[in-house]
Amino acid sequence: MTPTAQTAFNAADNRLSGTGYDASGNLTSDLTGRSFAYDAENRQVGYNGGSVTVNASYDYDGEGRRVRRIQNGLTTVFVSNGQGGSWRRSTGRRRRQDRAGRAM
Repeated sequence: MTPTAQTAFNAADNRLSGTGYDASGNLTSDLTGRSFAYDAENRQVGYNGGSVTVNASYDYDGEGRRVRRIQNGLTTVFVSNGQGGSWRRSTGRRRRQDRAGRAM
């Protein structure tokens, strides 16, 4: 979402015009109709794709790492290997990835 005109940016609050934010400054809605939900620790816990039928919810462990995503009924579980990498498992497939989410 890159502003294409000066009017797309509100200089008074340093935010994009037409978007919604919660009291913590988290983006709650954007210009495309998507909405985002956050927990008390400002971690994203929900996503609604607006006109695109994509809905997701997220769960985290005590260390703040995302451990599960449920997207349109498909559950993906993320398991840390304790050394900075993780395994992602969904629909019977397993893929190893590093902290940045790149395949290893």
